Amino acid sequence: MLITDVKEIGKSRVHVYIDYEYAFLLYKKDMTRYKLKLGFEISQELYDEIIKDTVFRRAKQKALAIL
Repeated sequence: MLITDVKEIGKSRVHVYIDYEYAFLLYKKDMTRYKLKLGFEISQELYDEIIKDTVFRRAKQKALAIL
């Protein structure tokens, strides 16, 4: 899987596109943490780690905050 685009959303967030399809939103500090950049080949294991440890965790926190 190839990171094909990274679009900045505000000062601290970015939309990440993998193989020309939107994949997820990350903070810039997460991009640095996972060492992601445009044109980077991302493994399935790293993708799963990002989804599980970052995206799902933040979604759960947001949902609980709404309740």
